[in-house]
Order: sequence, then C-alpha cells, then structure tokens
Amino acid sequence: MSKPLDMTGNKYGKLLVVSFSHVNEHKHRCFHVKCDCGVEKIVPGHVLRNGATKSCGCLRGEFHGMSGTRTYIAWCDAKSRCYNTNDIGYKYYGGRGIKICERWWKFSDFLKDMGECPDGLSLERVNNNGNYEPGNCKWATQKEQCNNNRRNVKLTYKGKTMNMVQWAEELGISRACIWARINRRMPDEMIFTSRKFKPYEARDMN
Repeated sequence: MSKPLDMTGNKYGKLLVVSFSHVNEHKHRCFHVKCDCGVEKIVPGHVLRNGATKSCGCLRGEFHGMSGTRTYIAWCDAKSRCYNTNDIGYKYYGGRGIKICERWWKFSDFLKDMGECPDGLSLERVNNNGNYEPGNCKWATQKEQCNNNRRNVKLTYKGKTMNMVQWAEELGISRACIWARINRRMPDEMIFTSRKFKPYEARDMN
C-alpha cells in the first residue's frame, strides 16, 4: 500500500498547504490551507492538485473584473483585518475573534448579498462585536461609522469601566452629552456626572 501523499508546504495558486486535516466521507484527504489574502479553510487535496481550487474565493473577484472596485477592495480589507496577523487593524478584528462568515469567503456571494459599494460609503458592521455576515453589515457613511464606533468606546472612572451607552444610562444623560464633554476636555468629575453645566462653568473648570 502506497504512503499517503503529504502536501504540507506545497502551494497551489494562492493557497499554501499548512497541514493535513482529515479524511472526509468520500475518502478524500483534506488539508488545512491558507490563502495569500489571509483566509484559512479546509479543502480536499485532489481539488488542489487538479487546479479546480486556486484561492479561498478571492480570485473570482479578479475573474469578474471587479478587482479594482470599491466593493472588492472593501471585501479584501475586511478579510485582511480578520485573518492577516500583519494587518495594522488585526488586533481590533481578528484579534478580538471577529470573522467573516463562510458564505462570504466567496466574493461572488458577498457581492450578491451586499451589492456594489455606493460612492462615498464603506463597509460597516452594525454590531461592532459581531462578524462580517448578512444581517450585520451595511454600506455606511463616515459619520454613521463614527457614531457606531462611539457606542463601544470604553471609559473608566474611579475604577469602573463601561462603554458609552452604559455610562449614558447610568448617568441619565445622552451619549452625545458625554462625547461633547470629552471633546471639550472637561475634567473627569464633570464628564461623569448627571449634573447639567452652564457653558461658563465648563470654561471655569478647564
């Protein structure tokens, strides 16, 4: 009986074989591979050897003539943030467990679900703690993204840490009020209070 082929270390298109994974129900040896774009997945070895699979799905964007579009770039950037440990934003995405749903590993499916990116908009997750997946993503303006990010800013006062929404609820004031106090560089004792201040009081305490 011949020894099973070890494909570890081989590269097929954009896919690098990292390790053997398992034998599937069809008796095919499957391997853990990593795409140049950072996405990792499990694929049968024979589809790598015969050239049927050359990427995680990102090549389809190139074949469709979409590689230079805002939509394709947004998709690639999201994958990089989630799976490329060298990406500057990885610690805020992949490092926190944020992933791209399996369906969106294929650019064509991402395009079907999201449509093309309108001018001036960018890809945003509605829930910043959720994954990139249908129902949690939209094309948003820069202002919308900033507002969404503010909801999840962590603030610490007297040893207590909560996000902007939680502080607003505890103090009985709006998030906008807290944010305005921070932007005006008011002292902590003025930021974290339910008291409403007159403009001249804020100036006197700066």
